[in-house]
Amino acid sequence: DSSPFLIDFAYTDEIPGPVDPVSLELSFLFHESSPLLKSLEGLRLDDWWDGDFLTRAGHFGQFAGACRDWSQSLGHDERSYALVTLLYSLWILEHTPNSGLALGIAAVAVNKLVR
Repeated sequence: DSSPFLIDFAYTDEIPGPVDPVSLELSFLFHESSPLLKSLEGLRLDDWWDGDFLTRAGHFGQFAGACRDWSQSLGHDERSYALVTLLYSLWILEHTPNSGLALGIAAVAVNKLVR
């Protein structure tokens, strides 16, 4: 409905680490007022890390791509991003009704880490 909302960045610090871009990406996705959830309808999460997935994911893909680019520009590699994504998606289970999505994101993060 185009109403702005604020995301709590309680875990950020003066020097951005991989937690900051992941927190921004997933906080906005899981926020109860976020319009981005609709961007994931019908998409397979297995492709979460692929650029093609981000293209197919519409507005969420554009937003997530910017967060991931930010993380890379700070020198964080994909494994760091995947690890923090795993931790965040497990943490959010306690705070979201979208537990299926959180567990799906956790699963693709684990797959990225074990490859």
